[in-house]
Amino acid sequence: MAQSQPPSESERDAALHRVADRLTVICGFGELLRDGAYGAVSPEQQRVLDTLAKEAREAGILFQALLQQRSLKPKPPEKA
Repeated sequence: MAQSQPPSESERDAALHRVADRLTVICGFGELLRDGAYGAVSPEQQRVLDTLAKEAREAGILFQALLQQRSLKPKPPEKA
């Protein structure tokens, strides 16, 4: 059984960028829905969308904290 290699720094950066993109899309569409851009929103739907927006914001804050923590870690020396 072959051992898999850990992802390279560029692969990790690409994955982080994809996560950030998805959070942006979730927040953007959630805001559009809450604002009624796709039709009227019932009070029950509004509560669900408010929860979605709150959780998406918190996920964004957590993601930013992880990015900050990652940037503070010393990088391993590059191989020649």
